[in-house]
Amino acid sequence: MSYLGPKTSNLDPITNYVSNGRAYNSTEGWNTYQNGYDAPTTGTGGSPNSFVLWERSTISPLRQNADFNITSNESGPGYGVSYDFTIDNADQAKILTVSFDYEVLSGTYATGDLTVYIIQDPNGTPVVIQPAGYKIQSATAGTKMKHVATFQTASNVTSYRLCLHIADPNENFNQFSLAVDNVVVGPQVVQYGSMVTDWKNFTPTGSWTTNTTYTGKYRIVGDVMEMRVRALCSGAPTATGLAVSLPSGFSIDTSKLVETTAGVGSLGYGSALNAGTSFHGLLVNYSNPTLVSVYVGATGGTYISNANVTNAIPNAIPFAFGAGDAVDIVCSFPLLGFGATVQMSNDTDTRVVAEIYKGNAGTAFTANVTDIPFTTKEQSTHAAWSGTVFTAPVSGFYYVRAQVRTTANLTSGVYLYVNGASFALMHVGISTSYFDGDRLVYLNAGQTASIRMDASGTLQNDPAAHAVSWNRLSGPSAIAASETVACKYINTAGTALTSAYDVKVFPTKIFDTHGSYNTSTGVWTCPISGKYTASLRCVTAAVTFSTTGSLSLVIRVNNIDTAQIIRYGNGALINQNDDIQTALNLVAGDTVSFVVRTSTSTTMDTSSASNEINIIRVGN
Repeated sequence: MSYLGPKTSNLDPITNYVSNGRAYNSTEGWNTYQNGYDAPTTGTGGSPNSFVLWERSTISPLRQNADFNITSNESGPGYGVSYDFTIDNADQAKILTVSFDYEVLSGTYATGDLTVYIIQDPNGTPVVIQPAGYKIQSATAGTKMKHVATFQTASNVTSYRLCLHIADPNENFNQFSLAVDNVVVGPQVVQYGSMVTDWKNFTPTGSWTTNTTYTGKYRIVGDVMEMRVRALCSGAPTATGLAVSLPSGFSIDTSKLVETTAGVGSLGYGSALNAGTSFHGLLVNYSNPTLVSVYVGATGGTYISNANVTNAIPNAIPFAFGAGDAVDIVCSFPLLGFGATVQMSNDTDTRVVAEIYKGNAGTAFTANVTDIPFTTKEQSTHAAWSGTVFTAPVSGFYYVRAQVRTTANLTSGVYLYVNGASFALMHVGISTSYFDGDRLVYLNAGQTASIRMDASGTLQNDPAAHAVSWNRLSGPSAIAASETVACKYINTAGTALTSAYDVKVFPTKIFDTHGSYNTSTGVWTCPISGKYTASLRCVTAAVTFSTTGSLSLVIRVNNIDTAQIIRYGNGALINQNDDIQTALNLVAGDTVSFVVRTSTSTTMDTSSASNEINIIRVGN
């Protein structure tokens, strides 16, 4: 049940599933336990005795008249206190927040000695959830602190148990006492505001292609792009009117412009520099959705005018451009696909939709008719996969990855179908029994999607190579910046590849937000729990594989093979290549590594675009 809870900065002021979160009268609803070790398994039972105490205290409480005190008496890991709660149906498959105030009262307390866990369906089939932000931070005694953690609920469960669990990760058997108050479990309130990005550099292109160097900066304010560009001449530029491109991937929203006639609608201004001796005013006008044109005022009038709009600034007006001359423009325009208001920071809708299914029953399939089955559940946040059809529970962009294994070699395409109609070709395999394709697709809530082949055959039940994953990349709202966990590393070292299933190291960092990848061991360690995508791409040096020779790629979690793809040869001397991506449900401390194996010894290709790994956190 929920009750009218305290109004706190980040939570819905009318919903708190912890009805006794303030120790007003007693410790009712809270129970100590001895269960599990570093993490609870059920969060109940055992013989906690005096090893862990949960008491109501009126001595200098954190808020009002009383608070809770939790005391660890050299208990070591495996003790804690729990509280059962039931969520409303509206909060199924949603992000919930756990928050509370706390203070170290006495003893020795280190970060992670006390942790937050959630037990899903505690009286049925318990599932342990490690929230994002599960470790309670250390602090000097007397310092008032606030802890916040988040977790995602299931689509079909309403019963949960909150655990404050003594983990003692360093096995120091510390004795400590903490005051805890204002315990809240509830939905987040979405806060709205205008998104303002930092200024970013980009390299524009323009109609002056001779003796011209372009530099640019842009930022986004709400639904508007502000753009600044300089075109610097090293000699006479191309004899044509000057037009400048927008940053790649962006377009002007013409529905928000007053005038969309090319060369007429004004978007900004500029100046022409004549080798440092004089400046001339310019106009920046709309040209097309990805291009702005630069105009000079009519030369016959006393005042600047755009009457001569057919003459975009040529290479000789208002003066003959040469070395050292430049054009600078400043303009702004509404962007297609952006809203003026977005959900801000971590308050945005970050719900994950992740469905991963593997294996089949050796089913025969008919070209362009049969929805390919994937029958064994590995992960499911919304029960959105029927075995053959995915139904989008939430609108948004979805990344789809399908690996199909057949009993005999086929030449076939792998197709994504939406609402029963062919939508996109994901992959083409030629005389092979392994098919692997992916695609990004936008689905509205309720739309269906499935995988079909355009050749008939029979499936082989190989869960390691027959799998499908559906991952929602973002919510239906625009999302302002939030903390990211992501890394990308490449290998240009020509690393040796053999028939051994060895972890390969990718030593060159492109980016790593948390420094989580070890370039000595090739192991990435998860810094925060959540849903992740991991991918591996490998291109070998030119080598001949027979039709039974192969390139194998494997993604391991905690040294266990989690995803695998095998690419067989065709008897030709080529750069063998393949890639693999999978969705992962990780907790802090889990490890991910990447294995590359070849049936014939060779090396990795040394191009910077050939061999890479990526790990990205996509949600809680």
